[in-house]
Amino acid sequence: MYILNIQNKEAGSVRISGGKGASLSRLTRHFSEKVPGGFIITTEFFKNYIQPAVIHAQGDIKSAVAGLTLPDEAVKLIQTAYDGLGDNISVAVRSSATAEDLPDASFAGQQDTFLNVSGMEAVTKAVINCFASLYNQRAVSYRAKNGFDESEVQMAIVVQKMVQAKAAGVMFTADPITSDRFTTAIEAVEGLGEELVSGRKTPVTWTVKGGIVKKRSGGEPCLTESLVTALSDIGKKIEKVFGCPQDIEWCFDGEKFYIVQSRAITTLFPCPPSPDGFKRCFISVGHLQMMTDTMLPLGMSLWKLMSKTVKITEVGGRPYMEITHNLNSPAGKILVRQKLSNSDELMNSAFNQVLERKDYIKSIPKGQKSDFAIPKDVARCITAGFRIYRKNDPAIIDGYNRRMEALIRKTKKELDHLTGKAVIDYIVNDTDNLMKSLFDPEGLGPLMIAFFLTKPIDKAGKLLLGRDNISVDVSKSIKGNITSEMGFYVSRIADAVRDYPEAVKYLETAGDRFCIDDLKRQQGGEKAAKAFEEFFSRYGMRCPGEIDIAKLRFAEAPGKILPTVLADVRLPKGHAEQRYLQG
Repeated sequence: MYILNIQNKEAGSVRISGGKGASLSRLTRHFSEKVPGGFIITTEFFKNYIQPAVIHAQGDIKSAVAGLTLPDEAVKLIQTAYDGLGDNISVAVRSSATAEDLPDASFAGQQDTFLNVSGMEAVTKAVINCFASLYNQRAVSYRAKNGFDESEVQMAIVVQKMVQAKAAGVMFTADPITSDRFTTAIEAVEGLGEELVSGRKTPVTWTVKGGIVKKRSGGEPCLTESLVTALSDIGKKIEKVFGCPQDIEWCFDGEKFYIVQSRAITTLFPCPPSPDGFKRCFISVGHLQMMTDTMLPLGMSLWKLMSKTVKITEVGGRPYMEITHNLNSPAGKILVRQKLSNSDELMNSAFNQVLERKDYIKSIPKGQKSDFAIPKDVARCITAGFRIYRKNDPAIIDGYNRRMEALIRKTKKELDHLTGKAVIDYIVNDTDNLMKSLFDPEGLGPLMIAFFLTKPIDKAGKLLLGRDNISVDVSKSIKGNITSEMGFYVSRIADAVRDYPEAVKYLETAGDRFCIDDLKRQQGGEKAAKAFEEFFSRYGMRCPGEIDIAKLRFAEAPGKILPTVLADVRLPKGHAEQRYLQG
């Protein structure tokens, strides 16, 4: 079983034919007229004729294999298979490792491919060089990075008839840029696909979604719109065979398309888990919190622990919550739409697109309540919110703020006496108290009313002042807005340092090495240092992306606040107070 016809059923095994060869063999059985004929030099050939040279190689393994002379019996096997394709025809000789084109590691471009090879001597040389490329530095490093045992990696070779291509390229049955599983992305160049892979030619790119073709970039198209649609249809059929989005290499001879490779796309944003296989709908917690970075495991763990009212699911290192059963619930839809319309315009748009997929909405299993539901205390919060809104007495909010400040001081005092595991135990046990404070009717109530008031305020701002989104500016000028208060403290730092060039230069060059003691040594640095100390004392626990508790805080990495301070230095003195008064 040293050499198999590509159509042989046994050739569909990765163990025998490597990832690429197994994929092509499987394609041949479903799309025989679209896959060029050929044969596979199997891993048995590799183990018998190549691996001994690897074992006994001194120094550079790749050079040892490349200089190998195959015995006559091995050459005769290749000769017989090559002659079976036709008389001295041109072929493509491609590597196919057992650790290649797998669902979780594509290895694209790690080993060598040789095109337009003709004649037995040239074919044999190309085969040996393909085997040798298994040991090039790039391939060895990639396998090590992905955790493959080097001793278990083997190589097969795919030899196929060359297609005299008028156009060639790649097709992704899911858009690799947006991870949209409903969009096919196609890249094409005139001539061989090697021109695209090598970067010698800039491709024309299209997207196809719902039968609509859109040209994304590139110059003069080398395929008509109808050919692009036909190619996209082939791609979706191939995706159905393999059961996952595919990265497909294709070529066109002027009359028909040929498929010369298909592998799983391994770079798409992962789909959320589904225990029953039903397609579920999730929304990003990070986007709702204006933080789109991935979260470290500690931060994710705390979010899952704190989420008493909704289940948090981790997808691609980011927290999501499911809304599948909100989609076919009138109250559930209103709740999600209200949340998204006030938080993230793009997510709200995507939510509306999902609602337009009527077949999907009808297919959602009945009987389960909304995933993203209204917590039981929310009714009390809404009632309290309207009561406080009608009274219009800022003293109520001031009282709430004082209670929260007292609660923070109490918690801090209790934590100050704890160390090690006792700190973690305290945090775990305190999450119920934390959630209780978050759902305090006199705090959450006005916040919920504010969500409903945002649109009327914006509408009034547009009508009276001709300005969009005026609620954003107004909210920054409300007493107790911590973001605005932080801005005032940063402005004080800028005011303290603005007139001292030496201190400003230090801030511009310090970066992560920033140290308040070093700042004090600069001319005029004492006053600025005191302003920094006041800021860190009050806001040292804040930082960009702070919903992930594993992120370094300003107090831990003081240099993180420098870009904001320097931006303020370039503005006139007192600008923050002026903007506050304008609001």
